[in-house]
Parts: sequence; C-alpha cells; structure tokens
Amino acid sequence: MAALRHLLPLLLLSLLLHVCFCNLMGVDLGLGYIKVAVARPGKGLELVTNEQAKRKTPAAVGFTEEGERLFGDAAVAYAAKAPARAILDGRALIGECVEGEHPPLCARKTLSLADGTVGPFSGEEIIAMLLGMARRQASAFLGGAVVKDVAITVPPWYDDRQRQAVADAARVIGLNCLGIVNANTAAAIKYALDGKAKPTEDAIAAEKAKDKKKRTPKTITQRVMFYDIGAGSASASIAEVTSDVKTGVASSVKMLAHAWEKGVGGRLLDAVVVDRLADAFDTQRGNGATPSRTLPRVMMRLRKEAQRVREVLSANTNTMVSVASLHDDVDLRTTLKRADFESDAESMLNLVGGPAKTALSEAKMKPEDLDAIVPFGGTSRTPRVQDELMKVLNVKALNKSINTDEAAVMGSVFFAASMSSTFRVRKLDFEDVYSRSISAEIEKDSSSGLFSGKGKPVVQKVAIFPDGSAKMPAKKTLSLNRDKDFGLSVYLGIDSLGKSRFPERTLYSKIKVTGVADVLKKLKDQSKAKTLTPRVALTFHVDRSGLVRIGTAESSVDETIIVEREVEIKEEKPDKAKGDKGKASKDTSSSPSAEVKDVTAENDKAETEKKENTDEESDKDASKDNEESKTNSKDTKKKKKTKIEKSSQTIVHRHTLTIEYDSSEGIMGMQMSGADLKAAQKTLKDLEAADLERVERADALNSLEGFILEIGSKVRNADEDDDLYKVSTEAERQKLVEVFNEGEDWMYTDEAKHTANLRKKHFELQKLFEPMQQRAKEFAGRPNAFKKLEEGIAMALEKVVELRDLHVERGSKHVGEFEKFTNFCETAKGWISEGIDAQKNKPLTDDPVVTLKDIMGKGLELRKQIERLVKLEIPPAPKPSPTPAVKEESSEKTDESANLTSSEGSSGEDDTIEKVFSGGDAEAAKADTASSGGIKDEL
Repeated sequence: MAALRHLLPLLLLSLLLHVCFCNLMGVDLGLGYIKVAVARPGKGLELVTNEQAKRKTPAAVGFTEEGERLFGDAAVAYAAKAPARAILDGRALIGECVEGEHPPLCARKTLSLADGTVGPFSGEEIIAMLLGMARRQASAFLGGAVVKDVAITVPPWYDDRQRQAVADAARVIGLNCLGIVNANTAAAIKYALDGKAKPTEDAIAAEKAKDKKKRTPKTITQRVMFYDIGAGSASASIAEVTSDVKTGVASSVKMLAHAWEKGVGGRLLDAVVVDRLADAFDTQRGNGATPSRTLPRVMMRLRKEAQRVREVLSANTNTMVSVASLHDDVDLRTTLKRADFESDAESMLNLVGGPAKTALSEAKMKPEDLDAIVPFGGTSRTPRVQDELMKVLNVKALNKSINTDEAAVMGSVFFAASMSSTFRVRKLDFEDVYSRSISAEIEKDSSSGLFSGKGKPVVQKVAIFPDGSAKMPAKKTLSLNRDKDFGLSVYLGIDSLGKSRFPERTLYSKIKVTGVADVLKKLKDQSKAKTLTPRVALTFHVDRSGLVRIGTAESSVDETIIVEREVEIKEEKPDKAKGDKGKASKDTSSSPSAEVKDVTAENDKAETEKKENTDEESDKDASKDNEESKTNSKDTKKKKKTKIEKSSQTIVHRHTLTIEYDSSEGIMGMQMSGADLKAAQKTLKDLEAADLERVERADALNSLEGFILEIGSKVRNADEDDDLYKVSTEAERQKLVEVFNEGEDWMYTDEAKHTANLRKKHFELQKLFEPMQQRAKEFAGRPNAFKKLEEGIAMALEKVVELRDLHVERGSKHVGEFEKFTNFCETAKGWISEGIDAQKNKPLTDDPVVTLKDIMGKGLELRKQIERLVKLEIPPAPKPSPTPAVKEESSEKTDESANLTSSEGSSGEDDTIEKVFSGGDAEAAKADTASSGGIKDEL
C-alpha cells in the first residue's frame, strides 16, 4: 500500500501528460477548402466539423473595415460585399517570389488589401492564419484540449520552397509540424487502412501461377493509380500496396511516381461557367450597360454561383440559374446545359489524361499493369473528367471506394499519429519518391593553393542522391578529409518532368561548416602524438516532408599513440614426468627375476618385510619431494625475467561541428530566418490579441446595450400598478431615464471603443438604478417575509410545549430555558408588530424601516434558539421497585422440584416487569425523539 501511495502521483502525472500532449491533427490544405481530422486515444481517427457542422471550411480570410478577421464561410460571405477585403486563394501565394526574382532563393512575395489598411502579409502568414483556424476547430471538437502536433497535405507538385514555406507557417502559429505529406500519398494510406487493396481470388491465382512450385503467396502487391483533381490542379500517382493474402491487411505503401497538370482544376472550370453567366447577364441588360467583368461584386457573386452550378451539372444535364439583384436591382435568369459547359471547357478537359500518362511513363508501366484507378478530389465528380480518365487508361470503370473529400485528410492524421511518439498505431510502412537528384559542391583546402582559373577555390563535386535513388525518407553520410572550416553548396538536379518553377539545375542552399580547425588545434595542444588524421562526416537527409537537410556535421580525429608495457619472459622447463618414467623403465628392465619357493612361512615373512620397507621408502620420498619443491619455488622467483614491449593504439576523438547558412551572398536557404520568424509570429499574435479584444468589447457592448434597453424601458413605462412606480418619485424616474438615454448615445462615441470604458459605464448605470431596484424588491417581498416569520414563531411555541412538559415530568434542570424561549418569541412578535406599524407610516420612496435582511436575521435567530432547546439533555425516567414473588406451600414436593418451581416462577415475573418498564422506556424515548425531531423538521 505504501508503494502504491508513492506511485499514485506519478500515475496521475502520466495521465495528465497523456491527456494534455497526445492530441494531434491532420490538415488537408486545399486551394478552395480546408479539412481537419484528429486522433485521440480510444477514439481513433475522427473528422472534425466546424461551427456550422460542416465537414470542410473554405480556405478564406477576410478583414472588415473595423479590422475584424473573418474565416471560412463568413469570409466568403463578406467577400460578396467587399471583394477587395478578402483573400480567397491564400495558398497560391505560398512560396512565391517578389517581382523580378526567381525561386527558390528569392525574397518572399507579400499581399496587402487594396486600401492598404491591412497587411502586408506573406504566404506563410496567411497559411498560418488558416492553420490557426484549423487548430481552433480541432480544439473545440476535443472539448478544449490543446493541439500541438500537425501533419499537412500538399499537392505532389509542391517544390522544396513551397514545402518549406508550409512548414514555416506551422512554426509561425506555434504548431509542431510532424510532416508535409503529398495528398496522393495520404489518400493511398487511407485506401490501405480501409482494406480496399484486399487480394482477390483471381489475383492470388495469378501470383500462384507465377511460382514454379505453385505455392500460395503470403503477400500480394497491387499497383494502384490515385488521381486527384481539386480546385487548383490535377495530379496522378502510382503506388504499390502490399497486403496479406489471408487477412487482407495492408503492410506497406510505396509510391512509385508522381505527375501533375496545373492547367485543369475546379477553379478553372468555374471560370468557364462564370464567363457564360457574365455574357448572359450582359445580354439580358442590353447594350450600354456596364460590363459585368468590370464590377468586382458582380464577379464575386457569379463565382460563388458558378461553383454551385458546376456541381449541379455533375448530376443533371441542365440547370436553371437565378441570382436576385445581381446589379442595379436586376436579376440574372438563364439556363445552362452540361453540353454547353463541356464545349466551352473542351481544351481544358483534354488535359485531364496527361498526368495519368506521365505517371505511367515515370513508373515504367502500362495501363494494363494497374489493378485499380482511384479518383478523389471535389472536381473528380464531374462526369466528363471521369470519361476522359477512363478513355486514356482504357478501362470501363473507376474504383470509387474512398471518400473524395475526406480521404487525404484521414490519411494525413494517420501519418501524424505514426510520426508521434505518444501514439501506438497499426504497423504500416510508407515510402514516397523524391523526383530530383541532389548533389553538392564542397570546397577543398584553400591553403593548398588549389584555385581555378577564375581565382575561385577548387571544389569537389559529389552526387549525394543520383536520379531515382532519393526516397522520402532517405539518408546518406559523406566522409571528407578536412582540417579547416569549409563551405559547400547543395544543388537540385534538372527536373526530368520539366514542370517545376525552377527545372534547371538549381542552387538549393549555401552552407558553412565551422569548428574543424578549432577542434584540431585543441587536440594538437593536448596531445603529444606525431600524427593526427582529421575527418569530417556530413549526414544528408531527405525527410518525409521532402526537405533536404544536413542533419549532423561531426569531426572525427584519429590520434595514434605508442603504448609501453612490461611483460614476463617465459623460459622452457624440462619434462619431469617424462624423465621419471624413463628411469623407472630402465630400473625395471635390469632387475633379476624373482625366485619362487614352496615354503609358505618364508613367503609370509618376505611379504611382511617387503611391505615395511616399502612404507619407509615412501615416507622418505615424500619428505624429499617437499624439500625439492620449496627449493625450486625460491629459484623461480629469483630467476623471473621481464621485458618492455611497445605497441601503437588509435584513439578517435569526435566533436559536433556547427552548421550555418552562408549569408555572404544573401543566401540564407529556403527556411525562414530567425528574424523573419519572430516578425511573423508578432504579427499573428497582434492579430489574435486584437481579435480577443474585439470579442470582449462585443460582449461588454451587448451587455451594456441590453441593460440600457431593458431597465430604461421598465422605468420609462412604469405605471401605478408597477412596484418601481410605487417606490420612486416622478423626478427620480425622469432623471434615471435621462441618464439611460445619455448612456445609449454614449455607446456610439469614441470612448465606447474601449472595453474598459464600456464596463465602467455599465457599472455606473447599475449603481444609479440599484436604490430604486432595492426598494422595489423590499416592497414586494416584505409582507410575505413577515407572515412566514409569524407562522414560524407560532409553530415553534406549539411544538416546544411538548418538549417542555417532558423536561418538567423528569425534573430537568433546564426548565427555565423554555421560559426564556417563550419570552424571546413574545419579543419577536412585538418586533414584527412594531415594524409593520412603522413601515405603514413610512413613505415607500424612502428607505425601508425593516429590510428583508433584518427579517431573515430574526428567523435565523429563532432557528438557533430551537436547536439549542432540542440539544438539552433529558433526564432518564425513574424505574419502579420490583413486586415481591408469592410462594406456594407444598409438603409433597421434593427440594429439587420446589427449587425448580420457585426458579421458574421468579423468572416469569421478572420478565414481565422488565418488559413493562422497557416498554415504558421505549415509549418515552420515542416521545423524546418525536418531540425534538418534529420541532426541528417543521421549523
């Protein structure tokens, strides 16, 4: 038990840490919408709904003229009124460069509102706002729990700069980014988790036929294409999903290839519908009207309607479009057919099959090698998109087994859970592909005089990850012979697809490795070794987010030293056992043969003499051996010889080196610098503080406004039947109404913009109304309070009589206490009568003579007096003397029988008496209990 008591705090602490820190979320960062999912122990993976109970939220941020931030549907609705004050495609800004510069190493592009009142914001800051919205949704879904970890999905075509920008956005908002995962990879993970790749009987038979021994395989690998077409682009990826034959449970997901097309997507298809609707509206209004495309509010409303129309046309061949008061109180009314929409978007829809063909080519596969084609993404519901995909891949049907909107986000949250140390998830290995090669140019020792013709140091070119060898994740270590600090440049190879924003060989970052010379100098000063061999090990990583990192830089210096030690010189010893054996053999061969005699006595005598001689010789030999052993031991110690041996030993000294970006040429790498990160975090914190201030001000303003309207209306409209009217004068009411009117006007002044001023004004008005409110409350409650007190006194006097009689009957010493209680009750009655009479002569507009608090106090005093009486000790009832037993004379009975009869008769009488008295005591006890308990209960 003692051990458990010591362990209990630790268990509680571990439980607290489990509750507080193990919540994480996955975010599907789409161009049009954001989806959020969470993982928590015991609940598994869950999709999060927003405040409107919707499963996806528009990726939009809006800023009102008052500076309030709006998110999601509220921002989209506000954009219809003020298009210039909303950012509907913040993801498009991520990783972009300022005008005139080229990625990846360039200044970040920023965005400000048209009027310049808000901003400028970088893409990282806008994405950080959206991630903050996602975190609030997840926290609310989890009951207010803190969410710290996140995994974010991005399109496969996101380059290193864009992926780094997303990771930086998470850092800005205070989230720990566990990984940036491709949306197609996340969908493949969800597909595998749901068991959609369970081997069929035909697949098992086909694999069995390939085996010469016709054995049933343990696992089967299926090749699946995941085709994502969302708001901004279309992408195709091919994955190998390996599953167990018996259970169908997937064990691994390996991505083979990615391809994409940015020229097709939901937004671009919406633009086709917008153009047709704008033309229809211009035709409807006639010539001379302002073109719709020059009216931002009209175009914003048409974009919103176009999205709805395109979704309707996915299920219908035509639809009626009606937008009320689109411009100048003119309604838009037209009909749109699916055939017309597809005709207008023909050139765009022809691009749908491109990513599928390219992905097959990159994976060195043919369409018939695919086991399934799985479409997802909102735009994949468009019939023409599905038709184009089936046409290119020559299939009759697509595998629509996953939710098009939720597959990626559910896969991302599993990705996050598998990366977290606080979760235990199902074993599923997944590996992604990195499309570009990675190399480095490392400076050689500049002191050696090795310079190129242009005066620059000679560099050593190293291929870190050649084409096709880089995976996500991947790791490689380079070992270099360096004795001084050096720099290196990391390059991305040529984009084989040619669709990157920087397809040529591109400088990724310039880095300096420092501390090499310092480590070597320190060891030389401390060591006496003649040779020190320095090496530097650089570990390169391609992490699961697709970001290239130098994980560690370590200096290892081999120090060779000479070690001396004293060793014993061993001498060869003669083989004593061998010499004795030879001697004994020689003696035995030279002895004559024994002579045999027939006389028995002589034989016995000879045997006895022989035995005695043998024992005597044995004793002499043992003594001699001991003396020889001691002598030899002394000689050995005296003759022991040693020598000095020398040997070389290598000691490896390891030290961690410093890695820093080289800013000599303005190159800091693609990661946000410390100064930029702090500035962005401050911007977000200021916005959040302003949001909190606006919420608190809104609450204070609503509370003040509600108080003024409610109380002002009561005072203003009070009539003769109202208590407020009876306890106040006309002048008092008029003054209060004027003050409330002034307070209502004050709410629209500059002073009311501050929350503290609103709360102060509310307090002042409450203090002014409080006296009138208190008098009305006293007037309404006083009569009933007096009545309840009188009833309580009467009941107490009635019940106390029974208790007093019991004390008198038993001769209690507490009888006088009951007289005091009676006097108290009479005094209380007089106090009530005086109070009622005094209040009748007192104007209601004055403060009351007797308050509800006074009456309550008198009632509490009455209760205490009753409780004191009930606790008084009641003396026990006196026991009567026992009645003597009657004896019967009988000379015929023996002494034994007489004694027996007498004993039985005495016992019977005593039992009767005890029953009577015990019964009496019981009744008295019941009466005592009834008297005291009844008084307490009723009063």
